[in-house]
Amino acid sequence: MTLPVPHGAPELRRSHDYCARVTRRQARNFYYGLRLLPEPKRSAMFALYAWMRRADDLVDSSPTSSPEQRKKTWSSSGCLPMHIRDRVPGR
Repeated sequence: MTLPVPHGAPELRRSHDYCARVTRRQARNFYYGLRLLPEPKRSAMFALYAWMRRADDLVDSSPTSSPEQRKKTWSSSGCLPMHIRDRVPGR
């Protein structure tokens, strides 16, 4: 699927495509429902789903780890915005 993005923004196009693939692979029914939305709402919802899915996977992946270890895993995952990531201890 090719999403409309500004010319000269290949990173954004790859990001949109990645988020759509994650949504389709992990939540097929949700994916087809979101396909009915007009752009740019559709790609925004794919991105939101992919972000929330990654966050959920990180939380579920290590229930016995310490809070400090979970912070390190979370911050190194790329899921945290930079202004928050910079405040995580141990970085």
